[in-house]
Amino acid sequence: MKKYLIIVIIAILYILFAFVAPDLFDGNSYMFIGKKAHWVYKKGEWSNMTSLSKNLGKFNIYDMSNGELIDKTNLYYENGKLLSKGDNILDKGFYMSFKGKSSIEFLSYKRNYDVNSKEILDVMKNVGIKNTDIPLASKIVIDLDDDGTDETIYELYNSTNYDENIKTYYTTVCIKDGNQYTKLTYKEDNYTFYNNYLVAAIIDFTNDGNYEIIVGESGISFDARDTSYFMFGIKDNKYVKLVSTE
Repeated sequence: MKKYLIIVIIAILYILFAFVAPDLFDGNSYMFIGKKAHWVYKKGEWSNMTSLSKNLGKFNIYDMSNGELIDKTNLYYENGKLLSKGDNILDKGFYMSFKGKSSIEFLSYKRNYDVNSKEILDVMKNVGIKNTDIPLASKIVIDLDDDGTDETIYELYNSTNYDENIKTYYTTVCIKDGNQYTKLTYKEDNYTFYNNYLVAAIIDFTNDGNYEIIVGESGISFDARDTSYFMFGIKDNKYVKLVSTE
């Protein structure tokens, strides 16, 4: 009888771990943003999750607009929704849900919209944008690798400026580090559109002083729901794409 009882207990535990909450005990890190970004960090690499279990376990919930930790709660995935205490987490704000062995540090930053045309043209030239139209621009001047020297992130777009003389509309985010320019995201079309690429958050996930940059395809209101997201990190002294929803 005792032998059969042990077998039953083992079977129950197997079902619990394999089907009810497979994500809770595997030692990986998980990050969810909006409807599209369901990312897992495993063996030193980020990737997209192909499926989500119903019971996801306890997550830290961050306000991405300021990096504030606003809650620690169990998340559930049901009918395409991330649920916390019965509410859809996406209805609550511009949030990131994260759990893992490491903690996330959000780097505070401010946008500067006073970017002169000479500086804009210099950036366009160095990242290979041949469009002659001067776009709208903003920049974030910040130390991204903790070396005491600031880098500059540029957000350029003419995609919302309808003009019959403009032949190509585009949006891009790029970085200037000393004399090195790196184009992170770029999209163009022959008609105006409103989903510009903007920095959504700057975080240190690995706690090594090198910051990851999350870029969102903003839409008009920067709504987290349907936005596409990209994460970039430093490899070989250069920012490269680590994972994206596209």
